Amino acid sequence: MKGKKKLSAILVTLMLIISVFMVAQFPVYAQGGATLVMRYGTGFPPSKDIGSWTLVQIRINTTEKVHSWNVSFSYDPAILQYNFAVEGDFLKQNGTGTALTQGTPGVGQVVGLYCTHGGSNYTQGSGDPTLANQTLASLNFTILDYGKSALTFIQGKCKVEDPTPTPITPLTFIDGYWETRALVTIALPTVSWIYPSKKIGENITMALTIDTVEKVTSWTTGIRFDNNTIKFISVTEGPFLSQNGTTNFVSGTDHNNGTVSGISCAHTVNYTKGQGILEVLATFKFQILAYGKTAIELTDLPGDLCETIVLDQNGDECSLLSLVDGSWELRVVVNVKLEDVYETTATNSIGGYFTVDLTINTTEKVSAWQGGIRFDNTIVNCVNVIYGTYLSSVGTTYPMTPTINNTAGMIYGMGETLTGGAYNTGAGLLATINFTILDYGKTTLDLTDLDLDPCEFTATDEKGDELTVLSLVDGSYEFRAGVTFGFTFLNTIPSIGTPLVVDLKIYTPEKVSAWQGGFRFNSSVLNCTAITYGSFLSNVGSTYPLPYTINNTAGTVSGMGETLLGDLKATVPIQGAILATITFNVTGPGWNLITLNVSDPDPSLRVIVVDPGYASPFIIVVNGGRLKGDANSNGVVEMDDVMFEFGPAFPSRPGDPNWNPDADFNGNGVVESDDVIFEFGPRLPTHYAYW
Repeated sequence: MKGKKKLSAILVTLMLIISVFMVAQFPVYAQGGATLVMRYGTGFPPSKDIGSWTLVQIRINTTEKVHSWNVSFSYDPAILQYNFAVEGDFLKQNGTGTALTQGTPGVGQVVGLYCTHGGSNYTQGSGDPTLANQTLASLNFTILDYGKSALTFIQGKCKVEDPTPTPITPLTFIDGYWETRALVTIALPTVSWIYPSKKIGENITMALTIDTVEKVTSWTTGIRFDNNTIKFISVTEGPFLSQNGTTNFVSGTDHNNGTVSGISCAHTVNYTKGQGILEVLATFKFQILAYGKTAIELTDLPGDLCETIVLDQNGDECSLLSLVDGSWELRVVVNVKLEDVYETTATNSIGGYFTVDLTINTTEKVSAWQGGIRFDNTIVNCVNVIYGTYLSSVGTTYPMTPTINNTAGMIYGMGETLTGGAYNTGAGLLATINFTILDYGKTTLDLTDLDLDPCEFTATDEKGDELTVLSLVDGSYEFRAGVTFGFTFLNTIPSIGTPLVVDLKIYTPEKVSAWQGGFRFNSSVLNCTAITYGSFLSNVGSTYPLPYTINNTAGTVSGMGETLLGDLKATVPIQGAILATITFNVTGPGWNLITLNVSDPDPSLRVIVVDPGYASPFIIVVNGGRLKGDANSNGVVEMDDVMFEFGPAFPSRPGDPNWNPDADFNGNGVVESDDVIFEFGPRLPTHYAYW
């Protein structure tokens, strides 16, 4: 039952009780007679509990002159223990010479509680028993057990006298009671299954439980649920009441509309005292009809067909109920996915655009969705969001206006809702998101179902229930320009016995934070004598230089490399940057290439260039040991070098689709006419000599 409806019902009932109580307890006499009133009450934990004490007032309603009073009363000794009485303000408001006699306590009664004015003094009643000064006495009790005890005047042993002294008549009585109740929690569980652990057509069971320390003799209840999602099969008695004697169980009436009423169980002559733990009243069996969610509702609304009532051993209602509704949910996976996009400079460029599709695939009924995406705003910015036809193809939709915050790198508030209870199922396009490219690199496109996150992704079915089994697959975008990693050309043919110095250079518009690798050479022609790392990375910040290994026997140099420490990155100038300078000694004649390889069998020789956080996906290597102008590395500077290498690359820079570092004869980072005029021309034709 909804909280507001329950509260309204309680307030209405309470107002009716108060109005009856006021009329019944405090009748007003014009003149003559007196009414003794037992001011009853209730105490619920933690305000009153077993072992604590409570006060019950005896008041008088009269306009007569009262000289003395004498009352006797009874109570339930299993619920209350009488301690003593304290004189009220009624008599002593007209003099202090009053005396209270405690009376004689017995089992469940007190006889002869008496108080009188001294001499012939008296107090005249106000006729308003709501005033505290109309109190004759306050009775002090200790609470022994939960339950309800009548507080009853023993009429033949009560009287009120005037100053003559003559009994005031008529003398009437309003009895009271004391009630102490513990919390009674009636609960159904919340159960959620994910396909395929439960399937449509299978049965499920749910236990109705009680948690209390009350003495329970009977209970009655009913349930409401969505009969399109589950079907009621049966209900059987649990062990709570029957553990302490014979019971009569009634399985109730199935109204075939999602309501089962009149389920009850009662002791024939006994009761069961709760243990303050979850104990089973009954077990329900349902059949699964469809994917989805249904509440299984309890109610204590008075007069409701499914009203829940718990009675104690005296037949009194255990009125302090806490009802916990249950729920059933069967869900299959809802797959929501952002696609991966990978591009190179051959397909796009900085300032260009790309699109990413957000898709869904499920057998659930989807009527609404919303969510957002996070991205690296240094790599991409969002331009707009265009909703797909997944929902709009089946009905009218209410599209949300998404918020694009490129400063924070997030889109939130995307979503659509189908109106009129319509839904779609299966696979389809939720949205297409358009981005612009700001820089080379990689960014994840993150989805999340984290509660309270502004980008939280949710989807709901046609009833408005959340589809809780989400499978969110993040997307990614990666834009690469490529990296040229190679040696400089030789200006002249070296002589045997002379040093040969070459630079290992890098060309790329990407930002670099680390590199490593090695190379092979012909050890019968060259011996490596020294390697010096360049200042390309160390000019930006502190670096960790790798310890390289020179093996002139095998003709290898392995383990070269440097890493920028911290979150730093270096920008490569257009003319390239020197990673290392390698010095060889020419030991014999021959034609030699200094060979780089991205897939060398020896991992320590493989060339790797790293940007901040991501290994570059493709590397162009330029082998060394060639004269300027020998672009095709066949050992001859000839016209083929211009026609088939230089021509297609003219003009270009690193990052351009037609960039070919072999055609950059002067190594200035640009394939231009100067490469032919000043480098190629003077060397045409030239052959490698043996060296």
